[in-house]
Amino acid sequence: MGVKSISAAEYVRRKEEFVLIDVRTGEEWKEGHEEQAMHIELASIGERMGKIPKKPLALICHSGARSAYACMLLSGAGFDACNIEGGMNALLREKNRR
Repeated sequence: MGVKSISAAEYVRRKEEFVLIDVRTGEEWKEGHEEQAMHIELASIGERMGKIPKKPLALICHSGARSAYACMLLSGAGFDACNIEGGMNALLREKNRR
C-alpha cells in the first residue's frame, strides 16, 4: 500500500481541511510544534486510534519518515490520512518563505 502525501506548501494552503497529527517524541514536541496539532507519538498510534477523529488527517514528524509509517498504519485502519513530505523541516522552510 502506498502512502498518500502532500507537500508542505500544499498543506499550508489547505491546512483548514485537515486534522494535523504530530507523531514526534514528547521531547521533540516540547521543542516546538504547530499550535493546532494533536500530539500522538508514533509508538502510541495503535492504542490511540479511537481518539483520532474520522476526518482527513495530515501527519507530520521531523523529516517525514515516521509520519509516513503512521500514515500507512492509519490508512490501513480506514482513516483518510496523508503524510506531509519533508516533515517539520519542510513546513518550517515553507512558513519562513511566506
